[in-house]
Amino acid sequence: MSHMSKVFPGLTAQVALDLFSRPPKLKRSTDEELFWSQGQEMIFESGCRGRFFKAGQQVAVLIHGWASSGVKFQTLIKSLLEKNISCLAWDGPAHGDSPGKKTNLVSFTKILSSDLQAAKLNPDFLIGHSFGGSSAFLAYKFGLNPKKIVVIASPSSIANIFEVYFQITKVSKKTQKIAIEKIQNRIGLTISEISSENFVQEVPAKILLIHDEKDKEIHVNEARKLKQLRPNIEYFETSGWGHRRILANAKVHEKIAEFLMNP
Repeated sequence: MSHMSKVFPGLTAQVALDLFSRPPKLKRSTDEELFWSQGQEMIFESGCRGRFFKAGQQVAVLIHGWASSGVKFQTLIKSLLEKNISCLAWDGPAHGDSPGKKTNLVSFTKILSSDLQAAKLNPDFLIGHSFGGSSAFLAYKFGLNPKKIVVIASPSSIANIFEVYFQITKVSKKTQKIAIEKIQNRIGLTISEISSENFVQEVPAKILLIHDEKDKEIHVNEARKLKQLRPNIEYFETSGWGHRRILANAKVHEKIAEFLMNP
């Protein structure tokens, strides 16, 4: 793609964005299939699907990461159910059981918000992992108003995500510029406007931020920066659990339950 970007920067930018917008779908394990079958299937206005796990009156909506799905919250859901918190694990467009092949952060979040509003679901809590954490932050701009938000292993700068992608694909600077212009035109917002570092202080909900100091996919400094920008954020840092295994950490589960249940 490096050579192509020097000769055909516009075409390469389109190809790069097309690839960037296509998450691979992962198959569920036998254990995950069994757990998923225990939830009540929900089909939303957009065609997206999810599973509802009933406990008490308070509801947490769990928002998965890129190339992931709602079932990856399995152990956390079990923990929250024990605390009498109902859980909705929503599969975003082009993920899990939901239709589609391409998506982006803004489209993903708009669909999440409209699906919940159409279903007359006003969640008490939003819990997002990685890409899903960015969506949880952004959701207030599209009408969701949870009391509390939990964000796990998420980026604070979307520009940094593109920078890493451009380094991997080795496209030219001109192609990078064209690609950014194209995606901003597509979503109707600038990259800065969808980066939580630029609006975290405006989010009305209480926030718990969780990150592992050895996360190799999203550097821990992304979370530490948000804590500096908004000092009243509750912050919990783990060590040695990485980017994905952190979702299975019992201490993380305890911290989330404590945060959600306290006034």
